[in-house]
Amino acid sequence: MPSIPNPIVGPLSASEVKRIRAKLNLSQRDMARHLGYPTGQMISHWESGRKPCIGAAAQILRLYDRSDGQAMRWAFIG
Repeated sequence: MPSIPNPIVGPLSASEVKRIRAKLNLSQRDMARHLGYPTGQMISHWESGRKPCIGAAAQILRLYDRSDGQAMRWAFIG
């Protein structure tokens, strides 16, 4: 049975969060809403380096990045 590759773990850097958001053409507020946050403040904290982007949020953003945003469109169109 083939093994399933482990996802990349660990925090995203401030520059990675900014790059992914720009690639997806989202405002901080829109990205926050896609991730379940009520305002863009958390995204601002991540992008400034005040707080690390970790856990599920980091994994979701990596998925969006790898799929060129297609995963985001599948998750939120409906």
